[in-house]
Amino acid sequence: MTDDRPKLHPIVGTPLIVLVAVAAALVATVVLIAIGAGAVAVTESDLDALQWAQRRPLLGILVTWLFVVPALIVFGRWLTALSPRDMGLHQAGSSRLFIVGGVLGAATLLAPALLGRAVGWVEPTTSTLNPSGAAALGGVLFAVPALAVAAFGEELAFRGVFLPYWQRAAGGPAALIVTALLFVLLHGLNPNASALGWAGIFLAGIWLGVAFQVTQSLWFATGLHLGWNVATSLILGFRVSGFELPSLLRWQTVDSPLAERLLGGSFGPEEGIAFHLSLTVSLVVVLVLGTFVAPTDRPEGASPADPASPPSRPLPPGTPQ
Repeated sequence: MTDDRPKLHPIVGTPLIVLVAVAAALVATVVLIAIGAGAVAVTESDLDALQWAQRRPLLGILVTWLFVVPALIVFGRWLTALSPRDMGLHQAGSSRLFIVGGVLGAATLLAPALLGRAVGWVEPTTSTLNPSGAAALGGVLFAVPALAVAAFGEELAFRGVFLPYWQRAAGGPAALIVTALLFVLLHGLNPNASALGWAGIFLAGIWLGVAFQVTQSLWFATGLHLGWNVATSLILGFRVSGFELPSLLRWQTVDSPLAERLLGGSFGPEEGIAFHLSLTVSLVVVLVLGTFVAPTDRPEGASPADPASPPSRPLPPGTPQ
């Protein structure tokens, strides 16, 4: 990291950054409603502009993050004095880290889901809200970029801005906890949220935060996040943090208290204890991977999990060692 200190303490700066993000989201909402008004006028639909927008949640997600992300980059950097490198945006091998993260994120979700299917605790189902199979292909293809932008936006906010910002003031472990709690606040009021669901979101926040710390790459954390969401909602058709999307398959946990406790219910896999265990195992894998993919420009002896360590710089020729 650079040696510049944040312009504001995180206790003051964090609410300001949140206000900036909310303001950007409100502008995006106005733009989305304006788009809806134009679409309703052209198609002569019986819906009003707000109803048109509410029926297109993926479009709403995409438009919202397209406004929030630039606001976070511009105002987040200004308030925190973080550089693009501090935020994990500039890292060698970003595409490779993104792909590795995506594969690991999907595997973390698929492993307990497939085990649950094998023992009969997960079964195929249908939905009256969203299609599945071939009929869902168009929706799935549109959902992938929407989920990608959303995953990047959330990782930019929580791991790219808040995590290094809080780490400078309070240290790595405290920053992990604070950002994981903020992550819970973002998702905790989603439909059908539960205590186990909050626990799963918190654990996911730790998982993603450690992934950022050991690699200093926002792209690795984004890959993990996107891989999990795509496997959850677009491949298997589970709810993702309470929301249902078009999916190639449509699975659900059987109507059993034990099965729902282990594999999640109406909120999604985040509230399943088996998925909590899978996240824990994946966290260990992330720590191991960090020894191979962590940046090489740390001083000798610095920990891969300590992105606060300043990069080593080569000494000028002739400088005494």
